[in-house]
Amino acid sequence: MDIISYSKARSVEKQLNQAVAAGDQLAETQQARVGRDTTVYTTLKERLDAEQTQVTGRVTTVENQLSEQNKATQILTHGVQVVNATTSSPLKVEIYGRSLVNIFGTQFNSWRKGDIDWSTGNVVASTDRLVNNEFIPIQANRYYLLTKLGFSGAIQFYDANKNILNKVNFDGTNYYKFTHASASFVKFLLLAVTNNAETLEVAWNKVKPALYSVSADTYNKIGVSLLDADVERMFPYVNSIGYVKNPVLLAESDNIIDIYAELSKIDSTKVNRLAGNEIELIPALTAFNNKVIGTFVKNTQYTFTCDIRHEGTITRGLYFIVDYTDGTIDNLTVNDVDQPYQTVTVTSKAGKSISGLRLSYGTSTTKTFLRNFRINIGTVSRQYTAYNPSYLYCSDVTLAGNDNKKDILYRSEFNNRWEVLRQYKINEILDGTRGWTYSGNYTGFKQVRIPNNGAKPLSEALGVKYDGNILKPSPTSVVINNEKDAVYIDASYTYLSISDADSGWTTAPTVDMIKSYFNGWKYTGDGTTHSWVSLVDGSVPATNTLAYVSTTMATGFTPYKLTYQLASPVIEEVKVDGDLVVNGATQVTVGSEFTYTEDAITKKRTYTITPTAQRTGANLLEVKCTYDSNFKSSYDSTVGKVNNIAESVSVLDMQMYRVLLALKNNNITV
Repeated sequence: MDIISYSKARSVEKQLNQAVAAGDQLAETQQARVGRDTTVYTTLKERLDAEQTQVTGRVTTVENQLSEQNKATQILTHGVQVVNATTSSPLKVEIYGRSLVNIFGTQFNSWRKGDIDWSTGNVVASTDRLVNNEFIPIQANRYYLLTKLGFSGAIQFYDANKNILNKVNFDGTNYYKFTHASASFVKFLLLAVTNNAETLEVAWNKVKPALYSVSADTYNKIGVSLLDADVERMFPYVNSIGYVKNPVLLAESDNIIDIYAELSKIDSTKVNRLAGNEIELIPALTAFNNKVIGTFVKNTQYTFTCDIRHEGTITRGLYFIVDYTDGTIDNLTVNDVDQPYQTVTVTSKAGKSISGLRLSYGTSTTKTFLRNFRINIGTVSRQYTAYNPSYLYCSDVTLAGNDNKKDILYRSEFNNRWEVLRQYKINEILDGTRGWTYSGNYTGFKQVRIPNNGAKPLSEALGVKYDGNILKPSPTSVVINNEKDAVYIDASYTYLSISDADSGWTTAPTVDMIKSYFNGWKYTGDGTTHSWVSLVDGSVPATNTLAYVSTTMATGFTPYKLTYQLASPVIEEVKVDGDLVVNGATQVTVGSEFTYTEDAITKKRTYTITPTAQRTGANLLEVKCTYDSNFKSSYDSTVGKVNNIAESVSVLDMQMYRVLLALKNNNITV
């Protein structure tokens, strides 16, 4: 730059400095201080800085959306909950197993009508009380939960030598938790549960007592952060031992209800599907009154939307009431009759929980028409889409687990299949076909054994007798050497202690005599002359010989079962139906146990989730879900799934080609 140009530049700079210093009020300068959103800034520089910050923030947002990161995780449990996804994404899940042990067992044969003499601990006669007649082993400083019984009662604690320590009373209308610093056994008394006219079975089934061992963390939370509904969800009644069976997950986003299906369940004769999104409800409507439909997550806002009209001469027909847990309501309806469709939208109130969507009606003889009925999470109504949840049904899958080790169901991206990381052998059958041998004679019982079949030594096995009662776990040899109906595993063998009264053995049994017992036959001989009767009903075998009973199972007999931790985990391939997707705020239902029917031609399955009262397993309490929280990761996940599908199709194409080639080579025309 020459000296003249430099001089001119300095002059301009000085003029600008003077203009700024003097507060130049030119019209153009003042106009430039007003942003596009009409914000008025004090100076032009203030506006430029503010808008630069906004632009930088938007660029950062886009960069985050296109980054390789941003996968979110969430732990789901039994019931309904919300996954707050910010974009459409596959929902990847890991499902963890659980073993729920009712220490009381499934049968009532260790209980009787009676009372406890609290000074001696002996059971005495009574006609209106129920008492367990056996010492139930517990472990000192462990934590236990007694479920609601509906009747009060008492617990007597005993030490390792079965000397009385103390007793406590409990209120059976609530859950009762307890622990004991030195007790090894307990007996339970249930008050006012029966009468002399009732059989023991009737009395038992009326109460269905359950005793569970729980973790210290759960114990401390019960009655504090875990309320009754939470405890009921975590500890449903199970017969003997329950596992997670046939997990199922449903993900509902844009629309969480199929109104036609829900109303058809109540009275299918009163519901007609007209056009794709339109249904007609035919009088009379009394069958629908006060019926509750829908499942909702507590403390979550929902928006209910529908087009509705009534056809009649008096007043409205069917309408909907949003019930809140605090007793307040919202209505979803119009009162006009013989008018065009009107759109009604109700957003549930913030800070409230919905107990259900209830049906009611104004006049039973008035027709109601509904169109585009939908419910979605949030405060803004989404565009109507038909109810179409994504789902995952896991047939023939059973998962076990405790606080330390769990079976895990997951999808292997590497192997492009669903797998179970199997930590447990579940319900291994212990019958007369196993390699039984005699182990030892103890007071009142005898010990038998079979070779260790891959179990982790000294682990606590879960065993169930033929009558449904629980075998006492023995992590050391102490219990197995002192108690009947116990199980113990070491590096070489699995040991069981069998009551003499149960087996009928008076001397050391032979191998075939042991096999006979595990086939369901009780020995009734005298050691010289041999005979047996059925453990099921006392009947004699068709051929009362050792050769017969050692190889033939008694009719109706349920063999012993044993669940144990494997010394080395294994991976199993399993088959599932469906895949999960989230789209914005999505309601996810976690459950277990279902049945299905299969179309003979298309092989398409229709699933029905088993009602809570009919389930026999443990509720699913831990599902780890992972989903994409930005566009880039969602796109990558989708591309990965498409590639997996293409790979599977390629494999199936080759398999089909080989099948057709084989058929052609055998002159079979397809």
